Amino acid sequence: MGLDLDVFVTAPRLIKMTEYKFLGADYGMDILVPFLTEDLKVAAAGVNRSRSGVGDIYVEPLMLGWHFQQWDAVAAAGVWCPTGDYSSTSPLNVGKGFWTGMFTLGATYYFDEDKTWHLSALGRYEVNSTKYDRDIRPGDDFHIEWGLGKTIAKKWNVGVTAYTQWQVTNDSGSAATYDTSIHDRLYSVGPEVNYFYEPFKTIFSVRYQREFGAVDRVEGNNTVISLTKIF
Repeated sequence: MGLDLDVFVTAPRLIKMTEYKFLGADYGMDILVPFLTEDLKVAAAGVNRSRSGVGDIYVEPLMLGWHFQQWDAVAAAGVWCPTGDYSSTSPLNVGKGFWTGMFTLGATYYFDEDKTWHLSALGRYEVNSTKYDRDIRPGDDFHIEWGLGKTIAKKWNVGVTAYTQWQVTNDSGSAATYDTSIHDRLYSVGPEVNYFYEPFKTIFSVRYQREFGAVDRVEGNNTVISLTKIF
């Protein structure tokens, strides 16, 4: 088919942790605004298109964090808003064209008292609405991210990360004329390196993951470069 898709995303995220407590947890909130540039080439169909713009904005009014001697936990709830441009007739979109509620639960366990070895896992469940220009409601999705890491000299953190995504319910709606029992699926795994620059309270992070086992979606590689500033 000769399909080649490149996606570049810049996603500023502002997180605010408050002094309030709820259910014994620290209470916070956050918002993420992605900016996307996409390039699509399909040699067999003669398609060569590019598109840029603001994607779907994520608003998370509820973020809870618990901290204990050997482990931390987090729970959150938010919504992806269909702010990005979308058209069902376009082969390339920066938005998805529907609302998504996302619920998050995760934990990190530290194997030693100095917290140099740690294992973390984060699960997310997404509930999708009907697309605003077609009577199709995408099925719910379940995601798991996990990582095993080692802290070195209190500045470096190296390890392996992985990501899985499963569609767990069928698509629905009168416009869903395809086989709705075929569910999206994707796996990925790869290394990650973090560095904490203490004078500026800044964390630099680089992650690479190779995707595999994709069903009903594209498969490739992804590289994530993060810069986190603690105020």
